[in-house]
Amino acid sequence: SAQVIFSEPFLIGCQKNHVNLVLTDKRHQPVSMTTKPRVYDQMGWSESVKSLVWQSIVRSKLKNESMLLSYLNLPSFTLLNFGVEITDSIEALAAKTTFYQLFGADFVRDHDLRDVNQILNYGYSLLAHYLTTEIVSHGYLPALGIHHHSNDNDCNLAWDLVEPFRFVIDKYAFDHQHQDMNFLMRSNLIDLLNVGITFNGQHYKTLSSCLDDYVALVLRTLSSGNLHDFKIEVGKDVMDEIIDHV
Repeated sequence: SAQVIFSEPFLIGCQKNHVNLVLTDKRHQPVSMTTKPRVYDQMGWSESVKSLVWQSIVRSKLKNESMLLSYLNLPSFTLLNFGVEITDSIEALAAKTTFYQLFGADFVRDHDLRDVNQILNYGYSLLAHYLTTEIVSHGYLPALGIHHHSNDNDCNLAWDLVEPFRFVIDKYAFDHQHQDMNFLMRSNLIDLLNVGITFNGQHYKTLSSCLDDYVALVLRTLSSGNLHDFKIEVGKDVMDEIIDHV
């Protein structure tokens, strides 16, 4: 019924309990943002192309994390040490190294800890949910990832795509790691979507507009299999932008 109003706690309860909520129009027909042709296209993505795209995504993530550490004058690492193919263990080691340099050797990445993890969790989730919206707007299913395949995650593809931009949240968390999470910090994290950023040689006035083009690029590459022009390079100018916005 068009007269039904759903509260936020109700919607959160549906998500937590894996309840599928189907919205219908005035003719009581289900309304969906996804389209069959795009879904069929997504299910047919080549495994080799997905693997190559994932390698590009992770390499960009590591490059940006290394750039962040260098910007902060902290010991960094180089992609030359990782060889041709970046495995899950190498990615995990690089992420662990980054966290240790930013937050100390005693830092533990834990979603339940009430410390700097709260900033990371909130910031990463904001990026992932924005990317989810973009994926759905193109008619694709965010649950079907190219690397993440959790049955409990409805946004696997978004969490694949978020990797190169984690450093934006990491920079903010580094600057505020000794502060308690509050309303102002949540507002500032949301405002990070408005920082300027250089992506693939083009400067974007906002991170959100950059993410729009980034999602389109990844989806187009996965669908066409054309990797010739596929690059994910983010400029270090975003570091100063983050400072200006907070």
